[in-house]
Amino acid sequence: MGHHALRMIVEQPDFELVGLRVYDPAKRGKDAGDLLGTGPIGVKATDDSAEILAVDADCVCYTPLGSTLDSAQSALDDICAILASGKNIVSSAVEHHA
Repeated sequence: MGHHALRMIVEQPDFELVGLRVYDPAKRGKDAGDLLGTGPIGVKATDDSAEILAVDADCVCYTPLGSTLDSAQSALDDICAILASGKNIVSSAVEHHA
């Protein structure tokens, strides 16, 4: 999900990618464009949540895989931290099962 969302953000002229949070340590420090296979675009991936929260952004696209999080509560904690930082959020992270 994240790969597809990243591609759409990078390809849309109305959007500007200003940060990239990754959960795979092998992706840390890599350029977002290189992760897409399109060449560097100048945004390096980080696995530091505080670093992402400090980035000036209007909206965060938050799409971690369920298997990368300890629990749904981890995703909710991340979402609340993003909202508390003053950013809007679009997310596919939390499912509710009745």
